[in-house]
Amino acid sequence: VGGLVAFEMASELQKVGEEVSFLGVLDTVNPTALPAPQRVVERRVENARALGPWAFLRSALRHAAFRTGRVRDVASRTLRYHRYRLRRRAVPDDVASAYLFMVHLRAFLRHPPRPFAGRVTLFRTDDHPAHLSADLGWSALAAGGVEVHGLDGDHLSVLKEPIVGD
Repeated sequence: VGGLVAFEMASELQKVGEEVSFLGVLDTVNPTALPAPQRVVERRVENARALGPWAFLRSALRHAAFRTGRVRDVASRTLRYHRYRLRRRAVPDDVASAYLFMVHLRAFLRHPPRPFAGRVTLFRTDDHPAHLSADLGWSALAAGGVEVHGLDGDHLSVLKEPIVGD
């Protein structure tokens, strides 16, 4: 989400005539590059044909269990956030993070990114779906092109030791 915020800030600065000399995005996918729901269904049908019915069913059930558990976890933490706030108590970090994730998700769905006249420097990991381009879709919005730098680790570990030093 931070990359989307940085991208939007750079676009807004350019809009009012400010120069943006560097725009770095850390392991963020351009949301407009994600497949439309119809394409997701088509891909699942292709996977079912390739895997066979039983392997596909096992895979779908594992995915559904993972998604259901994750949604339930975020929803629970969001409710806990509001309970802490209503009682005027300090909100634990994990609860505040889940709530912030939901706020960011709503903002992202309401405000897709607009084109940017400059260059984007993308620092990305390799833990993204294979159907995404190497630039994670940013070339569609960055008129100045995209420079891609690979990072070891995954999206959550790139800000921790040993990848980030003192």
